[in-house]
Amino acid sequence: GETGIMRVSREKAAENREKIVAAAGALFRERGFDGAAVADLMKAAGLTHGGFYAHFDSREALVIEAFADAMDRSTERWRKLAEQTAPEQRLSTIVDSYLTAQAEVDAAYQNQAEWVRKAVLNVSRVGRFSIDRLVRGYADEVWEASPVPSD
Repeated sequence: GETGIMRVSREKAAENREKIVAAAGALFRERGFDGAAVADLMKAAGLTHGGFYAHFDSREALVIEAFADAMDRSTERWRKLAEQTAPEQRLSTIVDSYLTAQAEVDAAYQNQAEWVRKAVLNVSRVGRFSIDRLVRGYADEVWEASPVPSD
């Protein structure tokens, strides 16, 4: 018999989960992790609030997945940059990319009120061990470097 529950295919469920993660990433960047409620996230994804727990065990699980997705996309951008560059040019290309971003940061710093707002949001968005994961990901996947034992 009919139960009134609409079932979705695995493909559609995966697509919906990706929409939620993408919407969460955008809202977390805009508002910080604590500034976006589940209802806001689901609305931004174009889905109903009630469907959230069909995709995630908790809001924290979504935060972790959205953060991991952002790190994965960042790592992929660096990998593509490295692949498109001759080996002897990779370091200078990465440095140029960094310096370009730093120039944008310097320009943004000129508007102190906006800078403080963004700084507070960024601090509120930092996940546990984020820098460790970022450096490990770059070392493994972009730089293809191995750890050096410390003394």
